[in-house]
Amino acid sequence: MIPESPPLRDAKAAIDDSVPILSADEIVQWKRMHENPSRAITFSGGIMAMGGLSPFYSVRQKAFFGKKVFSGS
Repeated sequence: MIPESPPLRDAKAAIDDSVPILSADEIVQWKRMHENPSRAITFSGGIMAMGGLSPFYSVRQKAFFGKKVFSGS
């Protein structure tokens, strides 16, 4: 949320964005995430619609491969 009147700031002054100190549990989690990254896989809108996962399509699309028709239902 944006406040009605944002606080005044001096444009010449540096912004202090200090990094929070992590707890022992957070350090363990950070190390696990850093050492074992997961690959993100992106799918096109059509693939998401065929699987029924796209909120932008009310009707599921069909894919045609030769004479075979594949749909998300």
